[in-house]
Amino acid sequence: MRYFNFFIAGFLLFITSFISAQSKLEDYIYQYSSKQAFFDKKYNSDLTLTEVSKFGDFGLGTLNGVNGELVIWDGKFFRVSYEGEVLEQALDKNTPFSVIKKFEADTSFQINETIDLARLRSTLDQLVTDKAVAVKIIGNFSYLKTRSVQKQNKPYPNIQSVVANQAVFEFENTRAGIIGFWFPEYFDGVNFPGYHFHCLIDGKKGGGHLLDCNIDNAIVEIDYSEGVIVDY
Repeated sequence: MRYFNFFIAGFLLFITSFISAQSKLEDYIYQYSSKQAFFDKKYNSDLTLTEVSKFGDFGLGTLNGVNGELVIWDGKFFRVSYEGEVLEQALDKNTPFSVIKKFEADTSFQINETIDLARLRSTLDQLVTDKAVAVKIIGNFSYLKTRSVQKQNKPYPNIQSVVANQAVFEFENTRAGIIGFWFPEYFDGVNFPGYHFHCLIDGKKGGGHLLDCNIDNAIVEIDYSEGVIVDY
């Protein structure tokens, strides 16, 4: 099964790389590594944030050793640490997993009433297609629940153990930006199907992987991709 997953990922890389040569790179989502690699405890790479930055200005991921939650916003790279600090990162840092795109909104809508994360997802479900999309949300939140994880050392534990020891943060009545992607079911193994959101609180007062929220009002923008370039 491991060989099969590698074959599918490699085939996808070939196809998307070929297509990307025919159209604008910014229309594609760039992804380094995969869900399967994380399950195989591949928590380190030689890829720098400098290299990642060539593919966009909006994204998420983590740093080597699963060192916190990475938030890419307006071309800047921020790490939300296990202690909850938001720290801008030097571009010579390495990432074992990242997803990034040049964000250019294709459509948007306004939220003018309080909705929870489940309702946000169901609303977005009506707008996604059969290709991966990027989602940006900027607005006011009456409640936000996020998490970060601690840097790991060898011998590495499995990713389930890493997440089980997560630090959880809660915020009330704050303004924030949400960075997210949606991947279809056929990407399972390459990425996590469904929605994956990271968060950055205004003033860099916190953030991380989004676990829950209540949105009071916000602008939601969607950027439809032409495909995904998967790199290893």
